[in-house]
Parts: sequence; structure tokens; C-alpha cells
Amino acid sequence: MQLLTRETPDFITPTVWPANSLYLNPVDYWIWGKLQERVYHSWIHDVTRRKSCLVKEWEHVNQMIN
Repeated sequence: MQLLTRETPDFITPTVWPANSLYLNPVDYWIWGKLQERVYHSWIHDVTRRKSCLVKEWEHVNQMIN
């Protein structure tokens, strides 16, 4: 956690994470599951490429729910 806090300015510490409950917001779990399924289907070595894949897939998921 010290490394993440130091190296990642936007890191959210576990003390402010929401409770790990399926009843908290089931849609969130579905969305993250879909993103994970679509983005991590192949190995990506480049952080920039990973970010662009996340943005692209987020837009795709967003279109599915709207």
C-alpha cells in the first residue's frame, strides 16, 4: 500500500473503499466483471495500450446499458 500511495496519486486506500457486499450495488459488479472479461482476454504489456482498451470497453459497456 505504501508503494501505491507513493506512486499512484489517485490511489484510494482500503479505509475508504465501500463495503464488499453484493447488495451494495449489483450493477457495479456486473460492469467490472464485463470490463475484466473483455479487457483482460489477452496479455497487454503497455500501460498506455491497457488504458486505451479500458476506455474503449467502458464506452462499449456504457452503450449496452443506455
